[in-house]
Amino acid sequence: ARAWGRFEVVLSTDGIVRARLPLSASTPEIDHELDLAGARELTITLETGEFGRVHAMAELREALIAID
Repeated sequence: ARAWGRFEVVLSTDGIVRARLPLSASTPEIDHELDLAGARELTITLETGEFGRVHAMAELREALIAID
């Protein structure tokens, strides 16, 4: 069996980590709400998860940032 890459999607505002969300073949999509009130900068990064960089590849598609 092959170990598939796993990531953590890290959401930060103004340099402060606000959420760490798992991403893998079994959970390929993330739906998350984050209160951005007062934030000046949103940063989305991928960090290597369990099993390291084995088969590790991710693509950010159709990202939606809604502002009320």
